[in-house]
Amino acid sequence: MHAPPGLAAEADATAFVDWAAGSLPEEREDGRGAIAKAAASPGASAVAKGLVAEIQRAREVDHSRTLVALAVLGEMKNKEVGMPFLVQFASQPLPEKGTLIDGEIIERTSLLQLESKAVQGLAYMRDDVADREVMKIISSHPSRVIRGEAINAWLWNRQDSQAAREQLAQLVKPEDRILIDRPRWTETSTAEQFNRDLAVWLKAHPELAAPAPVKAKPRGEQKKGDAPGFDAAPPVP
Repeated sequence: MHAPPGLAAEADATAFVDWAAGSLPEEREDGRGAIAKAAASPGASAVAKGLVAEIQRAREVDHSRTLVALAVLGEMKNKEVGMPFLVQFASQPLPEKGTLIDGEIIERTSLLQLESKAVQGLAYMRDDVADREVMKIISSHPSRVIRGEAINAWLWNRQDSQAAREQLAQLVKPEDRILIDRPRWTETSTAEQFNRDLAVWLKAHPELAAPAPVKAKPRGEQKKGDAPGFDAAPPVP
């Protein structure tokens, strides 16, 4: 407990990701301290290279480990190696074909999760170059999931300030404006507060409300093709 392995060289990345993947919530600050120390060391870029190698190895066999390694790389805020890798990673084309389960392409969903983690790392850097890349993702990434995560990360790293919201309002696609004031669940959230925030958000965006139920026709008035006993409501937007 509270004893992360050293993180000073490229070869240390494997052991550190092993530790991070199995660490407990109460060890989070220990990990962050070790990462901050590595980021400030002369070997920071070598460590980042080791983490990139871990990501590239793990993504083919271990989705969870890849997420952990991406998180560690983002936490390092490394500009020389980490930033260009995260930019490239977050811009990968999403699969249009693959393993289909319940209408969902599993490979696409997996890459969406990984790209979201890369976007979080870029936004966390708070660097002019990284900020421009996040802005580019917000304005033009083909996936609304990734654009939404970029919006969320941008605001999170600016304490949800009004200035950050106004900046985003000039940048986002029209259909994404609704995401700027979307309520966020955090570790300190309570169900009561989140429900209040959600109610405010839904009131501000009535287009999200579920349609009113449609009263069923009496059996004698049903036509061929009607659902038995009820009418289908229109789809939720």
